[in-house]
Amino acid sequence: MERRRDGIVVRGAKLHTTMAVQANEVLAIPTRVLTSEESDWAVAVAVPADAPGLYLINRASSPRERKHLHSPLGQLRFIR
Repeated sequence: MERRRDGIVVRGAKLHTTMAVQANEVLAIPTRVLTSEESDWAVAVAVPADAPGLYLINRASSPRERKHLHSPLGQLRFIR
């Protein structure tokens, strides 16, 4: 994480198990209890889904859509 006068810069990846590609904002929060030494990482953010530099990787999620796939992850779509 980088601190700037106008805020912080957060980098990384986030796995969503829901239909995040259909949301207007993507939420990222810590996924476990953090210690006091990790307080710099205790950050929750809501990012507009069309924010510059944000990439969403989607796959078919309906069993009906997956029938023809050899692997459920075989049909990834990159959304910008």
